[in-house]
Amino acid sequence: MTGGLSSSGARIRGDEYQHTFAWYLALEAFTGNVDRLGIEDPEAGNADDVTVYEKSGKWRCYQLKYSTDSSRSADIAWLTKSKSGGQSMIRGFYELWQSRPENRPEIILVTNRLPAPGDALMSMIDGEDNTVARHLRGAKPGSAEACRRIAEHLGIDGERAASFLSGVQFNLGFRKDDLAESAKSRMRAAGLRSDDDALRRGVETVRGWVTAGKREISAQEVMQAARHLQIPSTHTASLVVQMIDRDPDPESATIALDWTDSFPGSEQGVGCLPSDPASWNGKFRPQLRNAAQRLRRASGAHVLVRGQMRLPTWFVVGTERED
Repeated sequence: MTGGLSSSGARIRGDEYQHTFAWYLALEAFTGNVDRLGIEDPEAGNADDVTVYEKSGKWRCYQLKYSTDSSRSADIAWLTKSKSGGQSMIRGFYELWQSRPENRPEIILVTNRLPAPGDALMSMIDGEDNTVARHLRGAKPGSAEACRRIAEHLGIDGERAASFLSGVQFNLGFRKDDLAESAKSRMRAAGLRSDDDALRRGVETVRGWVTAGKREISAQEVMQAARHLQIPSTHTASLVVQMIDRDPDPESATIALDWTDSFPGSEQGVGCLPSDPASWNGKFRPQLRNAAQRLRRASGAHVLVRGQMRLPTWFVVGTERED
């Protein structure tokens, strides 16, 4: 006989959802853009489930809400409902948003709940960026009502409510199965095993951090923890080409080329053209040719190439491989 899911069962499912999502985000360490990860982060106020700190200085705060009841939807009433002995979810988001005017975080709600049909706020969510910013700018019918209700709840004016809401992302209907597949996809991209057992081990890694009370994990720690999940490789040497951004672990490559200083720009990942156009044939191409010759002598045909490069540079690397 079953009497429905117990409170402890619901809590376990919620923890599993959170830990899987934390592992999914932790895998961003392999892109080289992430400095560290926070779990139940005291810096993130009431959006503290997982925090991603980027090397650029930007940070993203994720609040995860898992519902065991598929009939429960996401709407303004849910966002503004005060929790037992505490404040509402949307008030917690607002307090975090207004506490860091010099560097506001991206605040992201992730839930398996679906949007309530006809809800003034949820009907404005844009599928491009999961915010309501575009519809607020366009004064979509219902936007004034949504802002009024949120402003009234927070005790602020409608203009400030609109500014705040424009910076909140609503990722709704994100099912556990979807999350698992997304995590596996990132594992494959990182050169890790991506079967069910590997995903389970990744989630267990996060659970171990949580139970040990570890609130902050560096990108290097993430990659070290994932080493036991790496796919056995047939390559005998490797080349890393650093163009858009630096590789987090260049020392692990047989040869590492670093061109990042040749591309101007204060923001990581935006450089398209080198400060000196002559660098293409005067510096980059000779370095690639020299690297290709050294790798052929050292390892024959099996070479792993990695790095953050623009697509044309990948083509050039491929032609050098064939020379």
